[in-house]
Amino acid sequence: MLIDKVTALRDHMNEEGVSFCFTGFMTEEVLSGIAQALKKKLELEKVDINTAKGIFSIVIELSQNIIRYSAEHKTSSTEHNDIDLRYGVLAVGHDENHHYVVCGNMVQKEDSERLSNSLMHIKGLDRKELKALYKQTLREGPPKGSKGAGVGFVEIAMRATQGFEFDFRENDDANVFFALRATI
Repeated sequence: MLIDKVTALRDHMNEEGVSFCFTGFMTEEVLSGIAQALKKKLELEKVDINTAKGIFSIVIELSQNIIRYSAEHKTSSTEHNDIDLRYGVLAVGHDENHHYVVCGNMVQKEDSERLSNSLMHIKGLDRKELKALYKQTLREGPPKGSKGAGVGFVEIAMRATQGFEFDFRENDDANVFFALRATI
């Protein structure tokens, strides 16, 4: 029954402390709306300004990751423009002690090992080393195949005051599902 499914989803989100969740095709316009809603929500909750900035920055970085790299997408070209919609999941929540941001999206299997190695390296760095890597990456320019500055995960690691975790799950021959949780 519809009501049972919807209330079960709502109850699950409440149990997990989720205050905001988006699943679907992400665009810059959707990200802008999410950012506005999130800013108002954090103001209503009177979240500490540094924590709010951390949450906000991580949401932006993870959303841009979905927009640029999700392997689950729909594309179309017309005479006037190209459309490329990328699918992902984004949630913001709070447990007893901390806020968190979770994202998930498909990535190409061939990219998952490189992504995992990069994240393990970043995860092993202390604050000083993260700052140095951030500056070095900006100086050297983005890595091959990057659609941004190449510092997104370093930025997330610096903002995630309680660390981050990530995982992959095989989906099919070409793709794996990538999930990351950053805790502030």
